[in-house]
Amino acid sequence: MADRQAREALASAPQAPAHAWPGDSVGYLVWRAHLVFRRAFDDGLAELDVTMAQVGLAAELMERGPRTVADLSRVIGLTPQGAALAIGHLRKIGWVTESQARGRGRSILLEITDKGRDGYLQAARVVERVDLALTSGITDAEKKRTSAALKVIAKSAP
Repeated sequence: MADRQAREALASAPQAPAHAWPGDSVGYLVWRAHLVFRRAFDDGLAELDVTMAQVGLAAELMERGPRTVADLSRVIGLTPQGAALAIGHLRKIGWVTESQARGRGRSILLEITDKGRDGYLQAARVVERVDLALTSGITDAEKKRTSAALKVIAKSAP
């Protein structure tokens, strides 16, 4: 019932031209910015043979120690299948290995390797360069406000 009322309210709302709404929509602008950053990250990280998701998984292992794929998928916000695929690649290139720590039941704990630490540090420099290049047109105060607002949005995710 509430869903039907919401649709009816949208249908009866004054219609703005389709081209007018995106410019003021935070969600749309975040999505567009995401595409720009993702393309730049992908290009910069290609030389290291990793993606931003894989770098994020490596960072979690560095910061939090040995974890299962399921733990990592929840923290990063990837599907378990996506996290398993990303971890599989990190294992293949030697950034991640099975931990010597005991697992939980049949779960296997993973940990970062020395090669993974070095690779992560290289990736972090790429991410920093991309961030600086793409945010060079905004002030430090604007960066802080934007970062704070995006953290609020990110924390509200289910």
